[in-house]
Amino acid sequence: MRLKNKRLQYKDEFRAEVIEAGRTLLLDDSYEGLSMRKLAAKIGCSPPSLYLYFKDKDALVKAICDSDNNQLLQDLEAFAQDESNKPIDRLRDALLFCYEFSAKNPNQYRMAFFSPLTSSGIPKDLIQKDSVVKQSYIIFRSVVQNCIEAGELMDMDIDMLTHALTTSMHGFNIMLLHNKHFLRIDRNQLANIFVTGLLDGYKKRQDEHPAS
Repeated sequence: MRLKNKRLQYKDEFRAEVIEAGRTLLLDDSYEGLSMRKLAAKIGCSPPSLYLYFKDKDALVKAICDSDNNQLLQDLEAFAQDESNKPIDRLRDALLFCYEFSAKNPNQYRMAFFSPLTSSGIPKDLIQKDSVVKQSYIIFRSVVQNCIEAGELMDMDIDMLTHALTTSMHGFNIMLLHNKHFLRIDRNQLANIFVTGLLDGYKKRQDEHPAS
């Protein structure tokens, strides 16, 4: 039994190593540049060994994306459903979570939201049906709708407003990732200022009372 457990542990560890190495190759060489032979050379094993864990390259890519995206979406959903906060505060926390995730996990963030894999890199049935881009958008859309219904954001087209907020946040994140040495200031503070200003720009304005 102890030997069996060790073997299972080794299999899990080796599978995790394959996924991590495959993620690196995907980011460096794109889907087209990734091959099982190149991956085997990177981790020092024979190509047939990889097929014991993944039947083909597409199965490996799906495993890589699943491992990164599942936790991201679970955490994002937790912020969106935190009923102890007002909808506008849930939205603020969710936007800031995206920034924090990008800062702590830049490679995973790029792959989830900016890799060609999210739209056209591999067969549609692997990514497009339930991509992290689509699922995160659905989560944000529900919070934006709650904010509008609570009178905290402008009463406008939900999809237009959701796109405006999420694309602005992603643009901010990717700018910081590509300019690591730009601006010697506290980036967490900058993110808070950015999100506050972003949401303030779409707050519902109170109707002005006519002068008597």
